[in-house]
Amino acid sequence: MIDKIEKICHGFCGLIVLVVAGLYVWQPVPDTYPREFIPPSFVSEGHPPKKLMTPMDPKDPKTAALTQDKITGTKNLVIGKLKDASVRPGEFSARTLKMKYLQIPKPSFNFIKNEANWLPELKLAKSVIKTNKKDGSKCLQLTEIKEDSLLRSVVGLENDDIIELINGERWDFNSEASLDYRNQALKMMEAVESGGTISLTITRNKKPQHLTFSLLE
Repeated sequence: MIDKIEKICHGFCGLIVLVVAGLYVWQPVPDTYPREFIPPSFVSEGHPPKKLMTPMDPKDPKTAALTQDKITGTKNLVIGKLKDASVRPGEFSARTLKMKYLQIPKPSFNFIKNEANWLPELKLAKSVIKTNKKDGSKCLQLTEIKEDSLLRSVVGLENDDIIELINGERWDFNSEASLDYRNQALKMMEAVESGGTISLTITRNKKPQHLTFSLLE
């Protein structure tokens, strides 16, 4: 089960990285921030934080302003992909999609980015890979998330959440593609660190949520 959660975490938001034995060389780095003092993410629903609505660099698409048109486009894209994989597409609509914005404090981001902390975090949850009956695409359900797991406090996930999309895309959670997932995860972390965002689409109690992550300044 740990192997499965490793796969999703390696791809997710660049926050938890996929670790596959034999494909990744473990190089512990001393942790300089006590885990018990890691601050949780700041969560807002419906409206993005002001910093995301003000571009840091208008010429850089990674830090472009998050306009209402972009939010609407994201909703339509996400709902379309959820409908494509569902045997009951009528359950999903842009109107019922809950938008959440999580700002990650710098100490929390640095802790998660530290490779020595990945494996201990992965052991604080389990997962089950599921196959959608309609189109054969994969999703991943998280279970038994420990109360002190950063998946709860920083990433905002709960038991039985199903991870559907990562940055708007379906993932196969295939161990053969683990190196590709790792490379994408590193790019995601770079995007967040440079002022951009990454996203995770989940279903919770059969209702869709779209989580957008950025660095708290």
